Formats: sequence, C-alpha cells, structure tokens
Amino acid sequence: MGKRLLWICKKLFPKKYYIMIFRGSEFSVHNMLLFLAADI
Repeated sequence: MGKRLLWICKKLFPKKYYIMIFRGSEFSVHNMLLFLAADI
C-alpha cells in the first residue's frame, strides 16, 4: 500500500514536491493521532 502510493507520487510529481507532500501528510497524520489521543 505505502510503496504503491509512493510510486504513484513519484510518477505524478517532481521529486521535491512529492517529498514535501509526503512530509506534509505524515505531519498531518501525526497531529491527528495526537489530537485523538488527547481527546480520549
């Protein structure tokens, strides 16, 4: 799943953009998990 998503990103975006997007989505997921954990 993760590898396929990475491959698609590589195809669609130039490298610097796909790294930026990957970092951004990673950051968002991390924050969401923290938020959910704090909510419990």
